Amino acid sequence: MVRFEPRLHIDADTAGQIESMIMPLLESPTVVVTDGYSFPLAAEIVKDGVWVRAATGEEMTAFLTMGDVPDADGLKWPGDPAMPTGREIEWQETQDGEVQIGRACHLWGGEVILKSGRGSYSPFYVHEDAARSWAMATALSLPEIDVLQLQVVPYACVRRFALNLINGGQVEFNRLNRFWISPVRSWGRVEQFTLPGTEF
Repeated sequence: MVRFEPRLHIDADTAGQIESMIMPLLESPTVVVTDGYSFPLAAEIVKDGVWVRAATGEEMTAFLTMGDVPDADGLKWPGDPAMPTGREIEWQETQDGEVQIGRACHLWGGEVILKSGRGSYSPFYVHEDAARSWAMATALSLPEIDVLQLQVVPYACVRRFALNLINGGQVEFNRLNRFWISPVRSWGRVEQFTLPGTEF
């Protein structure tokens, strides 16, 4: 028996399509991406059947990661290296320090904005869909009444700092933002979306 997280608001037709997709593949938790539903899903075997829920950022990263992608910088990325932005960023650690320039790469962060005005922030991801999955899975773990909206924020980061930013998360982000001129900044259009079954 396949059961769906109720807060996903998956209609019967879509549920049938997803069920026919996952049943032949299911040996361990399986990420499901389908045109019939806006968010990546994960299916896992539980004692009374199969449970379908929102995929986490880590599950989506594992699903998208090709592995062994050549990286000219030799930074030893865990999985795929971040994609270059095609631009450079000026940064300066202290007011009297040397202004430096570094090639930039894309990183993505997910956010869940609460009605209280506070929020939850994801780790940084190489893949946009991983940040989106993190936001969705995190929002579904919170009371629906508290969640205002979800968003994915694109960042440009000097490439030499990106790996530590992915590994260090908010602590490293805060450290880099204390630089006189930060080597990481939001860049591009923020994608905003709502929980299924709710509207702005």
